[in-house]
Amino acid sequence: MQCPKCQAEAPEGSRFCPACGKRLPIPKPELKPEQDYLRGLPPVLEPKDVAKLLNIGLNRLYEHLQQGDIPARRIGRRWRISTKRLFEWLDGVAG
Repeated sequence: MQCPKCQAEAPEGSRFCPACGKRLPIPKPELKPEQDYLRGLPPVLEPKDVAKLLNIGLNRLYEHLQQGDIPARRIGRRWRISTKRLFEWLDGVAG
């Protein structure tokens, strides 16, 4: 890794430049490519996104979420739907 200030070479994993002492930027981890049906969608969806995907109204979606028809989790007062589990449910893989 190279220091952005003095261009000195720093050992991998170091947090500060050994030459000038400036804090080094944290490298961002590379993300794995998502599966085809998940491409372009975040791993967790909000109800408005799922309603749009399923082409149903938001009130109808909330009814299904409260009845447990659609696989989802409630975090506090908000519903969150796993993209992977939603597509498995649509394909009939998950129960």
